[in-house]
Amino acid sequence: MKYFCKYKTFLLQVFILSFLLLPFYRCDFLPIFPDAPKYILFISVDTLRADHLGCYGYSRETSPAIDKIAKEGTLFENVACQRGITLPSLASIMTSKYTSQHKLTENVRNNILPDDKITLAEYLIKNGYFTRAFSASGLVRPEFGILQGFKEATFELDERKLTDRAVSWLNNFIMKKPKEKFFMWIHYLDPHEPYTGKKPYIDRFELNYKGNYGNEIDSNAAEKIFLEKKTLSKEDYDHLIALYDSQISRIDEFIGKLIEELKRLGIYNKTLLVFFADHGEELYEHNFYIQHQRSVYESVLRIPVIIRYPEKIPENRRIKNVVESIDIMPTVLEFCGIKPTDKTSGTSLKPLLEGKELKKDFGVSEWNNSIFILKTSGWAYIYNPKGIWPTDPRFEVGEYPVAKEELYNIKLDPKQKNNLVSKNREFADTLRAKVMTWMTSTLSKEEWSKEFKVEEKPKLTKKMEEALKSLGYIK
Repeated sequence: MKYFCKYKTFLLQVFILSFLLLPFYRCDFLPIFPDAPKYILFISVDTLRADHLGCYGYSRETSPAIDKIAKEGTLFENVACQRGITLPSLASIMTSKYTSQHKLTENVRNNILPDDKITLAEYLIKNGYFTRAFSASGLVRPEFGILQGFKEATFELDERKLTDRAVSWLNNFIMKKPKEKFFMWIHYLDPHEPYTGKKPYIDRFELNYKGNYGNEIDSNAAEKIFLEKKTLSKEDYDHLIALYDSQISRIDEFIGKLIEELKRLGIYNKTLLVFFADHGEELYEHNFYIQHQRSVYESVLRIPVIIRYPEKIPENRRIKNVVESIDIMPTVLEFCGIKPTDKTSGTSLKPLLEGKELKKDFGVSEWNNSIFILKTSGWAYIYNPKGIWPTDPRFEVGEYPVAKEELYNIKLDPKQKNNLVSKNREFADTLRAKVMTWMTSTLSKEEWSKEFKVEEKPKLTKKMEEALKSLGYIK
């Protein structure tokens, strides 16, 4: 009887302890972070240049809704995407892996994100979030693996209808499941080519155009300009920019509608909102080129990123630090209190958002595992060891020359017209050593040393070491 009473007391203690711990556990026994956001919303825009948004200093009023998000949140001024095309870039964002790591390197059929690469959606759905995707892109679809972890997805090319369907889903979810959490991602395709001037948006930027290209410039027209090295008149060039800007204005209107629905439902200030682009767009800056597939320059590789989360993230703040798109995933996971089971290549930006220091001052982008672009504060260094000229698999020909090394002061030369490698040889060598160190530390030595003859520890001169120390790359 004595032992039976002790056993009953023990069971009672276990029951009480379990009851007290219940708020911190789900049925799958994953810990709940008490400050985790209830709602997470990703808004991504295809082919969107940062420097064509008002909040990034653009003179035209293309983006009032996006600008308002920036005023209410924190804007990152210098974000490098990992690849200048949709699938590889978004795969990097969703897995926090460089393109050489996740292996999805092109926008082509049978190029699929491997199942063993864990996405942000997979982490979130395992931690109780309902995961929902909306896409206007033919590439952001399950067959490419990019939507791993999403419970439901909607595909609609008409972006007005896509927005309406997202608004309808939000309303139904909040009304029917008020206690549940969600992670929603909506991906808009415009301002991707074809650049089309739809009314009333085109009238905001252009009236009475009488040039050579009509109301639309599609990929074939853009490719013809590139192949024929055609000089555009000022009127035709201004028309190209007006078409591009008009599409930004149109998408901005839809984003505004989405935000208004969040406010109407009373969840806007409970939502961790991340706004970003997959890549930018080259608009005739280099080699007569329009589009992004071949580009290795800032116009394509610098993307806008804005994060809004009231009471947790400062309002109307700008961060100048160089960061990468692969940093988005670990940032969200840290806010949710989720520790990734797979090592991420990105770094959580939560310390920066909280006004703390972050030991990260460079970003690396790749072109098809062959050209490497190092972005630092004020500089861009392009390392092209094989002397490859970037191509576009959609077209059989087209010369887009890139030197084996290029160096640009992007503060003084934002359009990257003046290659300073020959004038800054030693500085270029320090950045090349940094790229080589990144290659051997981030990727397997076996994978890279044979092809690029990269040493595990590149030999540095004393001056190179001093330069790297001054930049904070080595101690």
